[in-house]
Amino acid sequence: MKVLVGIPTLDMVDPTFFLHTTAFCCRLVKDGLDVLVHTPNRAAIDRARQMCVEMAIACEADRLIFIDDDTLMPLGAFDPLEAMLQRSEKVISASGVSFQRGFPYMPMIYRFKDFDWDNIKMNDIPNQIIPPFPKEPFQVSANGMGISMLKVSLLKEIEGDCFGRESTGTEDFYFYRKVHDAGFEAWAD
Repeated sequence: MKVLVGIPTLDMVDPTFFLHTTAFCCRLVKDGLDVLVHTPNRAAIDRARQMCVEMAIACEADRLIFIDDDTLMPLGAFDPLEAMLQRSEKVISASGVSFQRGFPYMPMIYRFKDFDWDNIKMNDIPNQIIPPFPKEPFQVSANGMGISMLKVSLLKEIEGDCFGRESTGTEDFYFYRKVHDAGFEAWAD
């Protein structure tokens, strides 16, 4: 399996991040995966994520793993993320739980009523899933992508760019709205 690790960066990154991410990538190589790393630099986050998608498609990767530059990916994260992607052919995204960078440190994980994006109301706390989280993987409407893995074969089916800012919320919301509209699913654990 070929995996592209996409690391969007904008500013200086703590060296601890790269030391830890190198260990994560080396573990994947040791497990027999073909690992490529792509670090678009000095680009807006939506553009950097889209550049990673385009690179994953161009190099014919099977999986795209996003690791945000302020996140330490658990070394054993690949297998649980892959297991979520294998739940069904419709699962495009598997993610860990990321938290907002600033106070209040809320989880960036959302489930809209009936998974319907027409039921979205910004700043409506019932849409945001608050700990304690389910003990098993669970379907979500959207989440932060600081720790996430995507099926590249399904990314090819998304019409237009996967990431942008022309929607309510962040580039992640833009992506997950397109995921919903294409009939795909997102899971988190």
